[in-house]
Amino acid sequence: MGIYDLKATACDFLINVLEYCSDVVAVTQKERPYFYVADRALDEIGATALITKNTSELSECDLIIAPSVIDVSLPLKASAIVLTTKRPKCKVGGMVYYRYNFSMPNGFAGIKPEELDEEYFCSALYTLGAQYELGSIVPLSCRNENMSQTVKSLCAAIESQKMQ
Repeated sequence: MGIYDLKATACDFLINVLEYCSDVVAVTQKERPYFYVADRALDEIGATALITKNTSELSECDLIIAPSVIDVSLPLKASAIVLTTKRPKCKVGGMVYYRYNFSMPNGFAGIKPEELDEEYFCSALYTLGAQYELGSIVPLSCRNENMSQTVKSLCAAIESQKMQ
């Protein structure tokens, strides 16, 4: 599992990943926040991760999470699955997904302005309105220009990669 987070905007995500994955690489230009979280993970759950600035460390990852837009070419294997927030600014190896479909919780739909899409609105509520429960929404599907995947089909694709 890889995390591509140059600005360390999602370093707290590392400890969540380490609860479920044993081979984790975090690529960032701001290593200090990641080192802090990695030390905490070692103390709390006995897990370690590789924290580096070297993007080539992502080359063997089956799944890469990129919380910000990808603006450099990444050396990924063709079967890698990349989940990111926006369409990459340059060619990225692997299967890249950047659009998500989810069901907005009841109550929020009634206050959403028509001109805003659900993803943007929920993101604003989470970030600016401290509605942190929205961070636990699991997308129904993710897609790119050519294909769409459900959570189940993504899990199956990752599982089949592990068998190869």
